[in-house]
Amino acid sequence: LANEMLGNYNLAQNYYDSILQKDPDNLLALLREGTLHIAKGERVKAAYYLQKLLQLDPSNVRANILLGQLYLDENKYSDGIVPLENEKKALEEKAKAEDEARDKLARYQSEEISRARILLENAKKLDPSNREPYLILGEYFKKNSQLQDAVEQYNVLLDFKKFSSVDSIEQFNEALANYEDILSSYSNEIKARNIAVLSKFKERNIKEQTAESLNKSIQDSIGKLFD
Repeated sequence: LANEMLGNYNLAQNYYDSILQKDPDNLLALLREGTLHIAKGERVKAAYYLQKLLQLDPSNVRANILLGQLYLDENKYSDGIVPLENEKKALEEKAKAEDEARDKLARYQSEEISRARILLENAKKLDPSNREPYLILGEYFKKNSQLQDAVEQYNVLLDFKKFSSVDSIEQFNEALANYEDILSSYSNEIKARNIAVLSKFKERNIKEQTAESLNKSIQDSIGKLFD
């Protein structure tokens, strides 16, 4: 984690890789691998690790949020690995001239957005007090001019009902400007929450490893009694 925060991504990745070689189902290492690859811009790899984590721990709020945002931000993956990025690029080239490829590309993007919304809605249910999924969806809808959907997300966090009749992105941004300080405080709260969650997750992981090590030590000691 320290290496990540300092930008030493290769050192951090070597560390997490070594953990996963010994323990492929290590939840903390999978989470950090996913976060690390997002930071490096390696989104296919990030999706792979986050999806594996969710297979082992579907109630992991952080993984639901990260993978959901990944789908919304990039629209590059259908199930995290397929289509691979090079296939997507090939389709994009074909889409310039071929309706069939353009339609296929649109279906991929639609599927990705649907998966993103499922993941983020799941995160809301798992942790109703977490504001991050609402902000991610609100920003996504705003960016795509789905203003009523955006209002619905922001209304959970702000007294936004009086702006429910906005009909342009300019009006929406003007409305949000009234809440700049509140949104900034939410952003700081989310950062603090994520650090706390990671610390708690890491602490639990250390306890599990310590318990496993202690159990092995006891078994070794018992074995020596009979040597």
